Amino acid sequence: MTDLSHQANQNPTQNPNQGNRRQQNNRNRPNNGANGGNANNAQRNVPTTPGGPGGPASPGGPARSPRPGGITQEQKRQIAERRPESFQISSDGTDDLIVSGGVSEDLQHLASIILRPGSFPLEDQKRMRRFVNSCLMNLSNHHNVDTSGLLLGLASSTGIARMKDIMLHPMSVDAGTAKSPISFQYVVLPFVGLLTREKVCQTTMVEQSNTIYTTVYIHAEKFILNGVLRCTDELLARRSLNDVRISPDRMRIEDPDVCIVTSFPHALLAITRLLFQLLTRVRQARFEFGDIVAKLQLQAEQCGNLPPDVAGTAFERAVLAHEIDRVRAIIMDAMGIPVCVDDRAAANRPSTRRRLHEAGPNIEYLERIYDPPGLLSKDGPRHDNDHSEIADIQVIPTQGEVTSSRDPFLPANGAPNAPHFIDAGWKRQLDIHFRLFREDMLDPLKKGISAFLRLLVKTSKSKQRTLLQQGKLRKMVDENVDLNVYGDVHFHGLRFTRQQRVSVQISFAQPRSLAGQATGRRREFWERSKSRLMQGGLVCLLWRTEDTATTNTPFRMVFGVIADRDITQLSADPQQAFITIALTDPSVYLVMLNDYEHDGDDAIQHFMVESPGVFFESYRPILKALQQCTPATLPFGKYLAPTAADEAEPRHEDFVQPPLYTHAPGFNFDLSVLLRNGLACNLVAANPASRTKAIEMLLQHSILDDTQAKALVETLCREVALIRGPPGTGKTKIGVDLMQVLLHNAAKMKCGPILCICYTNHALDQFLEHLLDKGVKGIVRIGAQSKSERLTDHNMETLMRSYDKSYNTRHAIREAKTEWETVSKSLTSIDRALKTGILPWRYLGPYLMDICDSQYTQLHPAAAEQKKDDDGFKVVGAKTGDDTPYYRWVTGADIEYMEMFIEEMRNTGRLVSVSANRYDILTIEELDTEEDPNADPSQPFVEQPRVKTMTVPTTNRPLELLEENGDVWNMSLTERKRLNESWKPPIQGIMLDDMKRLLEESEKIEQKMKNAYDEVRRLILKESTVIGMTTNGAAKFQTLVASVAPRIIVCEEAGEVLESHILATLSASTQHLVLIGDHLQLRPQVATYKLSTDSPVGKNYNLDKSLFERLVTASVHPLPMSHLTTQRRMRPEIADLIRLTLYPDLIDGGAVMNYPNVSGMRKNLFFMDHSHPEDSKDQFGAQSFANSFEVEMVEALVQYLIRNGYNKPGDIAVLTPYLGQFAKLRKALQNSFMLVIDERDQDQLDEMEAKAEEDEGGEKPANRETPKSGVKEISVQKHITLRTIDNYQGEEAKIVIISLVRNARTQDGTAGRGIGFLKSPNRTNVLLSRAQHGMFILGNADLLASNENGMWPQVVNELRDNDRLGPGFPIMCQNHPNTWNVIDVPENFKIIAPHGGCNLPCTYNMDCGHAIRTTRNTSQLNVTGPVPGYTRNANTPARIDAETRVVHVKRSWAISPFPAATSFDKCNAGRHKTRPSSPANRK
Repeated sequence: MTDLSHQANQNPTQNPNQGNRRQQNNRNRPNNGANGGNANNAQRNVPTTPGGPGGPASPGGPARSPRPGGITQEQKRQIAERRPESFQISSDGTDDLIVSGGVSEDLQHLASIILRPGSFPLEDQKRMRRFVNSCLMNLSNHHNVDTSGLLLGLASSTGIARMKDIMLHPMSVDAGTAKSPISFQYVVLPFVGLLTREKVCQTTMVEQSNTIYTTVYIHAEKFILNGVLRCTDELLARRSLNDVRISPDRMRIEDPDVCIVTSFPHALLAITRLLFQLLTRVRQARFEFGDIVAKLQLQAEQCGNLPPDVAGTAFERAVLAHEIDRVRAIIMDAMGIPVCVDDRAAANRPSTRRRLHEAGPNIEYLERIYDPPGLLSKDGPRHDNDHSEIADIQVIPTQGEVTSSRDPFLPANGAPNAPHFIDAGWKRQLDIHFRLFREDMLDPLKKGISAFLRLLVKTSKSKQRTLLQQGKLRKMVDENVDLNVYGDVHFHGLRFTRQQRVSVQISFAQPRSLAGQATGRRREFWERSKSRLMQGGLVCLLWRTEDTATTNTPFRMVFGVIADRDITQLSADPQQAFITIALTDPSVYLVMLNDYEHDGDDAIQHFMVESPGVFFESYRPILKALQQCTPATLPFGKYLAPTAADEAEPRHEDFVQPPLYTHAPGFNFDLSVLLRNGLACNLVAANPASRTKAIEMLLQHSILDDTQAKALVETLCREVALIRGPPGTGKTKIGVDLMQVLLHNAAKMKCGPILCICYTNHALDQFLEHLLDKGVKGIVRIGAQSKSERLTDHNMETLMRSYDKSYNTRHAIREAKTEWETVSKSLTSIDRALKTGILPWRYLGPYLMDICDSQYTQLHPAAAEQKKDDDGFKVVGAKTGDDTPYYRWVTGADIEYMEMFIEEMRNTGRLVSVSANRYDILTIEELDTEEDPNADPSQPFVEQPRVKTMTVPTTNRPLELLEENGDVWNMSLTERKRLNESWKPPIQGIMLDDMKRLLEESEKIEQKMKNAYDEVRRLILKESTVIGMTTNGAAKFQTLVASVAPRIIVCEEAGEVLESHILATLSASTQHLVLIGDHLQLRPQVATYKLSTDSPVGKNYNLDKSLFERLVTASVHPLPMSHLTTQRRMRPEIADLIRLTLYPDLIDGGAVMNYPNVSGMRKNLFFMDHSHPEDSKDQFGAQSFANSFEVEMVEALVQYLIRNGYNKPGDIAVLTPYLGQFAKLRKALQNSFMLVIDERDQDQLDEMEAKAEEDEGGEKPANRETPKSGVKEISVQKHITLRTIDNYQGEEAKIVIISLVRNARTQDGTAGRGIGFLKSPNRTNVLLSRAQHGMFILGNADLLASNENGMWPQVVNELRDNDRLGPGFPIMCQNHPNTWNVIDVPENFKIIAPHGGCNLPCTYNMDCGHAIRTTRNTSQLNVTGPVPGYTRNANTPARIDAETRVVHVKRSWAISPFPAATSFDKCNAGRHKTRPSSPANRK
């Protein structure tokens, strides 16, 4: 959290028309929120609303008092009762610790009366007590009434004044009912409960809550140390909470609404949680509250020795001790920060933590290159963004950072003995992942910019445009550098987006491939190029500059984030594309404006560079979340980020504790939801015998196997639980079953909604759909990227549209929009002034008033009228905008008029009418008058002036004389420009300061708008049971998630999630973390190879090692993990490939032992070993790997399997590791089959083809064909799944065909050694574990086996030993099993088995009774109608090859690239007649 700098006691603007009386006719009005509040906060005045105190008067009548809204009688009853067993004792709020006793209608509305502006101070404890109790009732979490109005009221100056009335008033433990002092038990402790209500400390209205807590912090010494803790000491000394002057029973008689705290742990927990809020929100408090926390700890230690009626339960005391430890940790963490900058020698020494085990890999190398960041480095900071504190590092890079010649500080990850300037613990862990994750984002961009700059330096200005040819550019730079460069960049000023954001519009030249193309063609290109200039992407604008003093290079760089990617703007103009970017630093705005003034200089070429492989918006929320984390508040430190002391402690088998919420007295999990026949089974998490019994019950009375039952119980009993599931073992099922149990027990757990996170939208949609299948209600899916139609009604934005927003929310949105209009107008005015150079008088006037009064007087807008009255000036027209004296002066409008006037006089010899005399500066004394002889005698005489003297100033005096010259109108145009230019720097500086302020204000307005909507989202989430988000979304909506404070987080496919994503999701409220995954399958994806475990140097950083993998593979104290070992997907021989290499304990279960053999194949598993070389890359080296022979072989094999009955969706999947092969397979298969392609693959393919098209100068790549549109006949039985392997984890198919592609040859003809990322065991594991019935692989076995470090040598040996590897696929006829052949080239499928069987004749009797002779094996092919050689499956439509003369009874139509087929009639009276296909027949 950042410091709160605003004051907490600014006076508001009050509404004199306030009404205090509640009107009876308002009782039945709809709820507009709980107790309203004045919107005035400590920083600025905000108009009040009818939902809060001081609402504006209703039209046509007196002011209406604010209404708190509809808290029902049942909710009031619940508010007054503590929840049973205090299950919520472990939450962050005090709603069940300090409970309001009030249920009356008058008490509900009292707070809104007292918080109205101009209300009387609280001077006696009775009013204070009632006010606090009213607030407690309205802010209780027992109801979901909107309380934003009350929060606004508390944060207003009136609310702050009432809070100070309580905090600064003398307090006593024996106050009784006297007016003064106030009672500690009955006023002060309830007030502390008010400050720690969940709706105060977890609200999305961060500005208001910060104002409240800042007010408390300012008065903390008197209120907390000298007041609250002093009173607590007195009560502990007497071992009682009673007031000697009045008993609790008597107090209830005196005031039925009184709040009574019943135990010391409850009181101390409330105080501790208040301190926690102050410490996390006000940084300075961490250095000042040491004595307060120490005293509080001493008080807590006394609770165990108190009488039972006030000592609380052991659970409550344990929670209290845990939370005091938490606030102590915050203070201890602050006391050690920052590291003393002067002690550089100590900082440069590696951490002195005790070595508990052997050093990790390359420790010697890490120690040799160790150079800490910022001022800790012996050589000083590397650049202007090199800091030791991650909170001080800008997420977006600076020019100095990008061009720095020194390597960044990259801390080792997963190497306990590696050097680091921070000792082990949460702070170090956050530092490691922030720096590594940020480097993953920046490295591709830095490499791209550096490579481009090197080329730019070597390229003459006349040839710089050649660098815009992407194909040639990629050929000139390192093949590992991925960048897009755009030229002819121009700046077009400020633009305002729909999201209330200030941005800058720029244009750039269309890619060379689009030159001369039609608008539709340009639009298609930009639609396909989804990774180009993505909204939220980071770009760098750069150009040559002479100002090397500030840049240290001959180039200037400006970074921006793309704010709006409008396809129409990108494609409308044939020469230029337009994009809108948000600048990261307003100070660069003037730099761009100066550049704008020289746009006509063709010698300066401006470029825009991006790294398309890195999407900034996917990094930014995670990095910001890591920066904002308070290390001491994060949970599970001893497991996830252990200190040296933690690692030194011996650990027993059950050292992972049960979740905190399970420690509540009497708590147990009800597992009956998973048992048959409604059997009962309760699980006590801390009881080993109960665990054993629960596992036995699940085994006997549920469908779970032994490892699943054990995993489920262990997960419920561990606060950090890991479930590892090899392929096919039911990880998703156990996740869904776990969710069922948690949701079934949600009512008594009181843990709020469960947060389910996944790395990808695809995985999240699948998991949530499984929950829907189980009948789970209350699911809310956050994020706009869901592709599931079933989740549409559960999407947050859908729910938002139908949610009835409160008055306060609607008012806040309207107010933000009004403020935005004002700010945007001011920004537009400054923007126009900066671009034109015409200085606004509101900035210039004060400046001239200070430096030259005479110039100020002559140019002042009012000076012209004054001069006319005094000196006879004739001034016509308005004096604002473009018609002010200053505007006429700086543009030379008066000089232009004089020149016109003089020219007319020369031509006519007298004054004639020239246009309206707007700029006449001639005085009456300078003119003679004469009578016009042609004048109408009936009209009054009008004097006509005659020029005596008039000259146009042409002087060219130096600036020094002009600055002292008071006669500005006698300056020439050249002099005026010179003087105006001298005014520009200071005036523009003022304008830029104002612009910066306005931009900051616009950000606040945007945040205010977001907070208003977030409050609605918070109410929706509070009512939900399950919240589904991607890990990136969870970080992006961190404030919203924190406001809901989910205690339980479940992460699916945790092995694919970067550790930084998980860390960014954790909060102080997290009590149960469940990670389900398999670290031996796909790892997280990173953009920078040198940071990955596959890289030799990357083994030091292990960025792609998930938290899941780190915890289970730790060399010391690995975390306990639950194993799933029964696979139900693969037939045994397929499972052997991963069983013998990765999963020795994997067993086969379910129906896998009884799978039928693959029809038409002699082997169910076979590797076709071939040496056909892979295709060569294109001339630019940009094409991904491909192998045309394997494409043809796959197509032929698919055709063959289709003819053998595998013709339904999900029957056949074709997988390949490479996108280039994927593209060729799509082209080959799309004309014969309906391809099921993942959107992620399609997006990558479109991008690759767009890049290839640009390289080829606008020609479409040879391997790309645009499918013809139109209605065509297709077969619903010819669906083929086509995927790259990285997008197929978690899925399966009956038959999987794998094209491995790699088949490089050396010059002597032997197999090469390069297999790319096929060497990754994780990727190979996924590749070999997707098939159920059969798997067929194409590749070079020797090449794969040569990779000794991977799993391929074992796989190849296993295949060879069991005769499952050979030069061709062995096929057989189902009807003639003794007839089999080996197919080693695709053509042989058509020659040997043209119809899917063999060439021997077969005779079949059809349903119509006709005997048909055929050579085709069709034993499993389902068609309709009496067809020779086919069995009949009634009413099943099918599209069959023309030579079979199939009769169609039903047809399926769709948009597809299939060619038109031949149509046939059905059998009629024993005759099989045919007719050719025609458009009429295909209607």
